[in-house]
Amino acid sequence: ADTTAATLANVLLNLSRNSEVQAKLREELRAELNGADWADDSRCDYLNWILYENQRLTPTLSVSHSRSAIEQDVEIEGFLVEKGSTVSLVHRRFAMGVDDPKSFKPERWSDEEKA
Repeated sequence: ADTTAATLANVLLNLSRNSEVQAKLREELRAELNGADWADDSRCDYLNWILYENQRLTPTLSVSHSRSAIEQDVEIEGFLVEKGSTVSLVHRRFAMGVDDPKSFKPERWSDEEKA
């Protein structure tokens, strides 16, 4: 229940920060689910893209990996990790090799964007 609540809170936060995304979602929901059963979301591509993008940008559960600088000093995003040090990296935003990875862009999940 906590992860569901956190995910919904993040979705609402991302939608509140992106009015154009919110408007597109509203259009899709009105067009595709006009009185239909919400259990069938297969027609709502944009909704699914929003959920994927939400998990990419603001994942509910983060993944942590420990790494050591064994052979030499290493710089990670401006931070010096001295040789012999161990750091724990927490993945929060997955860049996935996409343009503008800090922006909330559900369209990046469309077939045209992924191609």
